[in-house]
Amino acid sequence: MRKNILYNDLSNVYVIILISLNLLYPYTFTGEVYRIFLLLGAIASFYTYQKLKKEKNDDWIYRSFSKLNNVFLVVMFLCFFIVFLNTNILYNVYVFPFFLILIGMYLGFIITRIFIINLS
Repeated sequence: MRKNILYNDLSNVYVIILISLNLLYPYTFTGEVYRIFLLLGAIASFYTYQKLKKEKNDDWIYRSFSKLNNVFLVVMFLCFFIVFLNTNILYNVYVFPFFLILIGMYLGFIITRIFIINLS
């Protein structure tokens, strides 16, 4: 179970890093090669999430983390589709701070989940 969680977290962080690199270097990280790697990261994230969903665990910590992970994944994939279709919308005054806050919250969630699951 812990391997699947780690793989899911790594694939999600990969997608977040690619989207963040597009924010930092908008003219470098564009084009077909970038979109192929972004799409491969999204496929890996979806595949590891499906494997994680198949596991049944009755632990209340695992269930609560799974619910939070679902919420973050839905919002992350919305951002993924926005970046995949139109990268200029991320530079909007309202979307950019929301995306930065979301990245911080999700990375904090991943770190918290890794520490709590490994310590329990």
